Amino acid sequence: MKLRKLYSEPPIFDPITFYDGLNIILGDKNNTKDKTNGVGKSLAIDFINFCLLKKFNECRVSLIPTNVLKKTTICLDLQIKEHNITIKRSTRFPNSPIIINNEEKIEFNNLDEAKNYLNYLYFNDESHYPSLRSLLGPIIREESSEFKSLENPYDTNKKIPVDYSPHLYFFGLNTEIYKKIKTTIKAILDAEKIRRKFKKDAIELTGYEFEDARVAYNNLNLVIKKLKEDINEYDFITNYEELKTTILKIESDLKLNRSEIAVLNHELRQIDSFSNEPYIDEKEISETYSIYKKSLGDLIHRELNEVLTFKRKIDNFQLTLLTKRKEFINKRISTIKSQVSALEKLYKNKISLIDSNDGVFSTLKISIQEYQNKLDEQSNLLSFIRNFDQNENKISQLKLQKANELLIINENIEVNRSTIQNFESTLLEIHGAVMDNFKCYFNIETTNTNDVYNFILRIADDGSHSINREKVFLYDISLLTNNNFSSRHPGFLIHDNIFDMDQDTSIKNLSFIFDYFSDITNTFSKQYILTLSVDKFDLSFIDEDTLNYVVVEKFTKTKKFLKKDYSEISPKKK
Repeated sequence: MKLRKLYSEPPIFDPITFYDGLNIILGDKNNTKDKTNGVGKSLAIDFINFCLLKKFNECRVSLIPTNVLKKTTICLDLQIKEHNITIKRSTRFPNSPIIINNEEKIEFNNLDEAKNYLNYLYFNDESHYPSLRSLLGPIIREESSEFKSLENPYDTNKKIPVDYSPHLYFFGLNTEIYKKIKTTIKAILDAEKIRRKFKKDAIELTGYEFEDARVAYNNLNLVIKKLKEDINEYDFITNYEELKTTILKIESDLKLNRSEIAVLNHELRQIDSFSNEPYIDEKEISETYSIYKKSLGDLIHRELNEVLTFKRKIDNFQLTLLTKRKEFINKRISTIKSQVSALEKLYKNKISLIDSNDGVFSTLKISIQEYQNKLDEQSNLLSFIRNFDQNENKISQLKLQKANELLIINENIEVNRSTIQNFESTLLEIHGAVMDNFKCYFNIETTNTNDVYNFILRIADDGSHSINREKVFLYDISLLTNNNFSSRHPGFLIHDNIFDMDQDTSIKNLSFIFDYFSDITNTFSKQYILTLSVDKFDLSFIDEDTLNYVVVEKFTKTKKFLKKDYSEISPKKK
């Protein structure tokens, strides 16, 4: 994968052509002797990322006022394997990019479709790969990442979680098992969140502190057992059961009778409503008859009197039917009401046996009510404890699953041990050339943390600002230059102002880069795009002709990337 040209339609900046080998975008000095930050080097890299389908709201291009970009479309020519690609994307419709593949134009309705298309072009039929967009994370390192981490190449202010997928892909490690264990870890975190909620809500759900719930449950078992024994001591328990059954039957009959009365009353209202509707006036029928008689003539054989007579017969028949139905319903309602009255009297008599303080079942009623309350309390507690235990069991199973997946990952690392060692050899070689020593170590291990992997890179004087940037540079450039990684590495690398470090280290790094790309075989097979600010360090050690040969664009305060001054929109106002 190689970048060829960044441009716009219509032009709002000078096109930038990229070549195989080393490409430098330079923040050059200018006559005003101003510093060179803010001239557009980083913005040019952001435009590349925008064209490569980075989310619009994560791009600096989204902060450029509309009057600056107007109706401009940003375009990027690139090569993906045998495909000559042009990606066109505008800030007006950032989710509807256009991709031209070998002159075939494809317009996409959403960003995901376009990303999937590029995935297909780049990965073909490979299995277990990350998305191309995630693969480009460590390939295009923007200045906002501050080059603090090998694994996490994103803006440090956005706190984006580490995604090891692209790094695993580079080393030929299985990305599918990584996805599985990340899913397992998320499930563990979700279950542990539920555990914390159980403990927090214990009093509200059960009435007990979480630590006391099991003790309370065991105590309730004893209380319920004693109450049940007391109830069983009543000689009249059978009579009580019979009484309870009778009461329930009466309640059911009352409910059915009242429901029937409601239905019949509704039907009565409908009959009354229908009966009160006015019939068709005979005068209206006469007028209508005259109109049709006049227009149809002899075709109408019936006389008006015959029509009116027929109409009266229908009205009388309808009235008779409704009257008879109404009489039947009223009789039925009266019968049911009598039944209801008798049932209510019987119900009141039966229930008094339980409700009365002097009733024969009053003591039993109190015991049974207390017994039922304790059963409800016990059921509530048991449900809480079972749900908690099920969640604990789920956590245990998930942790066992995670442990098994870690074993698979460790086996996968060992299978690819030679690849890791080969990478370390390249790293040592570059470290020796840059640092004049081999105090360097690299390894990939697993960790029991949520990150799963630990990419260990140790060099002399670990921990300083410059050393962190140096480690990122050594890691990235080793991946780019190691030919054993060429089948999995895109073959290009972008560093936006990575050499903001001490002068001595920067010069050594640049010397190595210029030496490496002075070999024409390296130039043809690799592409390294680098932004440099002249005011940061002295470039006099580089031959002027050599520097001019690799500089693809120069920006100053008087010659900016977008050729005008503007203030970026606040992210909160977008």
